[in-house]
Amino acid sequence: TASPDEVLRAADEALVGSRGAVGGVLELDLAGKRASYASVGNVGFAAWSRHPMKPLAAPGILGRRGAGKVRAFSFDLEEGDLLLLHTDGVALRPGEPDPWQGDPDATAREVLSRWGKPEDDALCIVARIARGDP
Repeated sequence: TASPDEVLRAADEALVGSRGAVGGVLELDLAGKRASYASVGNVGFAAWSRHPMKPLAAPGILGRRGAGKVRAFSFDLEEGDLLLLHTDGVALRPGEPDPWQGDPDATAREVLSRWGKPEDDALCIVARIARGDP
């Protein structure tokens, strides 16, 4: 299995000659209680957890040799953690209150409603480490 930074390096190669893209890849190892994350460009990552999760964004564009700037991070996971990936169309800032609304779909809708920029496209992906996950 390819790591998140390997996935982004492969995407960088595949997108050469195109307009390019930004991207973030989150891998969850529930059995090992670990998360790995890598990104290039203006893709946001936020987490509500007792473990610090503060990856730094890597500037760049995939397809323009942007993967040379990939930043990869690994984090410990525990029950109840909320992980959120979002595009730059979401103006979520560090320290925002936990937007958790019960299920991931409701949480994503709440994030887009509260922090989505009306003049920009927006995407939000939400994962919650639930009770019973290894």
